Amino acid sequence: MFGLGVVVLPRAARAEPEGLTLEGGFGGGFVTGGPFDQTNSVTFGGSVAAGMWLSPRLALTGRVALTTYGEVKGDDSSDARYWFAGPSAQRWLTDWAWVSGGAGLAVYQQASDGGAFTSSGGVGLDLRAGLAFDLIDSSRHRFEVFVEVAPAVFRYIPRSLPPPPAEWDTYISTTFNVGYQFR
Repeated sequence: MFGLGVVVLPRAARAEPEGLTLEGGFGGGFVTGGPFDQTNSVTFGGSVAAGMWLSPRLALTGRVALTTYGEVKGDDSSDARYWFAGPSAQRWLTDWAWVSGGAGLAVYQQASDGGAFTSSGGVGLDLRAGLAFDLIDSSRHRFEVFVEVAPAVFRYIPRSLPPPPAEWDTYISTTFNVGYQFR
């Protein structure tokens, strides 16, 4: 007589996050806004963060995010970079879903036809929502997928002589990312 048995092993308890947290991600998306109110596809979006857990569901990090994009029209080309740097709070809603937000310094850089980059400074937000999955069962190593929306206001100074009065412009960078977090 033969029988088929099923063995159910208990799932190991997930370690509560504490101490240091590190995070990084990359992806693609688009940037909208600017002096010409355009939409551009992003060639790259990436971010890194490091911080500490304040509680098992709340982390405070310092975050740097970058999106870059390029555009070619006939013989003219332009490259642009959008940077965000500032503090960010990450709140875990469940063991696998989280939201994050922060405010900080924003920098917009643009170059035309291979020339030097000109920069405009401003203020920005970094808003994210994501899902995380264990890389190893009950591990502090997590794989993430997340969307990052980063609106910012910059002082736009056109390059013309004589320069006209500066104007304020709004940019919104939206990227869809994959990443890793050490919890």
